[in-house]
Amino acid sequence: VVAPLATLPNWVREFEKWLPTLPVCRYHGPAADREDMFVRRLNPKQKRSATFPVIITSYEVAIKDEKKLNKIGEYTYLVVDE
Repeated sequence: VVAPLATLPNWVREFEKWLPTLPVCRYHGPAADREDMFVRRLNPKQKRSATFPVIITSYEVAIKDEKKLNKIGEYTYLVVDE
C-alpha cells in the first residue's frame, strides 16, 4: 500500500482490525530503521512465507527505496491511496 504519510497509521489500523492474522509492516522512518526492517521483516528470501507482511509506505519512501523494494520481487497487488 502506497499512501500519503498522514494516512499510514490509518492503513495499519484498518489491516489490524479487519485482517488481524495478516502481518503488516509500516515501512517508514529513518534510513537505518528501514534497512533493519528490510533485513528482518521484508527479507526477499521469505516473500513466499505466510508471515511475510503487507507493506504500507509513503510515496516519498517508495520512491527513495524503489530499487530495494523491487528486490522483493513482483507484487501481487499494489494499492495506491491518493
